[in-house]
Amino acid sequence: MALKRPMTGMRIPSFRRLFWRFAQRQYSGRTVGSGFEWVMYASSALFLVTFAIGHYRDTERTSQFTHLAVISIGVPLVLALLHLRIRMERAKGRNALREKCESFDSKTRRPRSPRK
Repeated sequence: MALKRPMTGMRIPSFRRLFWRFAQRQYSGRTVGSGFEWVMYASSALFLVTFAIGHYRDTERTSQFTHLAVISIGVPLVLALLHLRIRMERAKGRNALREKCESFDSKTRRPRSPRK
């Protein structure tokens, strides 16, 4: 749900809505492969192994670069997991990304069915 800014009344878009809108625009017309994910997993693993070896050899100097290691391991890993999430949603059907994107729009939101 989008929040409103206190003074202006403008809506602040949610990141989930922006993410699914991006996914729908990028991947609705093409097939989504897993090659990108494997490259990101491999680069995360490469940085992890490099940092682990450096930390094993010289703990004091390597601890200065911990923030760089977190970024170089975390960013590709997060990108791969987000891509995996898009691929899993796309596998649900041809219009799954469009329906997911529309589910965040307040204008097109369908009423929920009662739970049994």
